[in-house]
Amino acid sequence: INAEYMGAFSGVSSAAMVFFNRVFLRALSRTLSFISLVLLLASCTTATVLPKTSLELSRLLRLSDARTPQQIHISLATETTRAVGWVTFEPPCSRFNNTHECLPPSVQWGTESGRYLFAANASTSQYYRAFHHDALITVSLGMPTFYRVSSGGSADAITWSPEFSFSATSFQQAPAFTAAIFGDMGVNNSDGTMALLMSGRSRYSFVLHNGDISYADDINSHLYPSPSPSSGPAAYEDVYDFFVQRLQPIAAEVPIMVAPGNHDVTCHILTDLGCAHGQRNFGAFNHRWRMPCEESRACPQQHPTPNISSITPSTAPSATTLANSRMNMWHSFRMGSAVFVVIDTETDYSGAPTTPHNLIGGSSTGVSSGRTPQ
Repeated sequence: INAEYMGAFSGVSSAAMVFFNRVFLRALSRTLSFISLVLLLASCTTATVLPKTSLELSRLLRLSDARTPQQIHISLATETTRAVGWVTFEPPCSRFNNTHECLPPSVQWGTESGRYLFAANASTSQYYRAFHHDALITVSLGMPTFYRVSSGGSADAITWSPEFSFSATSFQQAPAFTAAIFGDMGVNNSDGTMALLMSGRSRYSFVLHNGDISYADDINSHLYPSPSPSSGPAAYEDVYDFFVQRLQPIAAEVPIMVAPGNHDVTCHILTDLGCAHGQRNFGAFNHRWRMPCEESRACPQQHPTPNISSITPSTAPSATTLANSRMNMWHSFRMGSAVFVVIDTETDYSGAPTTPHNLIGGSSTGVSSGRTPQ
């Protein structure tokens, strides 16, 4: 009896062990699959790694001459105008004294290299750095335009950028055109795309970055270690600076248009936690770019560019006025017979456009029933 019992027990034990092994191995397999998936996702969304030496060099450059214009880029405004934007690490009137007039940042341009016959002032908003926008270049279609931008400030201490050039294409007379359209490009793993953009920039009528610009919000992610020597809101701005400066050789010659993505919402990939108030609700996106929202009749209100010949600290635009009025979330522009419409659906701005027809028909598109396919 004992032998039969033991044999039966042995059989039951063997069956139980087989069942246990199968369940254990299945669970282990699923666990390993889940871990593999997590690692795969992590490899696809690795936190932005900004070279430490680049950050340190950036800081040294800021200290040596914080007035040097950088991150220079152009964008489409109307058929005969291009908007120029740039950054300095010092407000234009921070060294103002009563001895000299304090001049606004400006752009000079002409149709011959080194010969600048025209000029326009920019508007400045202070947001971690000084962002200069709304300087509109009037172009001669089919002819090259040479331009440079200034830091503004005391008349005896203005810093000018190197010269850049571009050729303007008529919106209406472009039956065929080539554009570079992409999205989700940050600092990491973008060398190949940057190289393609550089090699093809002479062929592009414009470049469109369709959201998730720079992935700067990854730098503060608690999911991954951050090698950046700075942290918090400052690190977010460092990454964005680094990314746009890398784009400058392309964006200073080819109009760059942008659309918002979920990674452009705030300084942190997961939440507003740790983000300065100005970095929330697409703050950086609206400070750093100037899209044709007014030309598209898409802005909740019209904010014309101030026409001023000189600027002093008492008359300078407020730190947030221009960014609050510049809604890059909604705009449209035309190239050839195509109209490109950018509509954002994940913001809580009051007065936001809710229907696409608000964005078509402005001076940036030139749409009319007589010449536009219906």
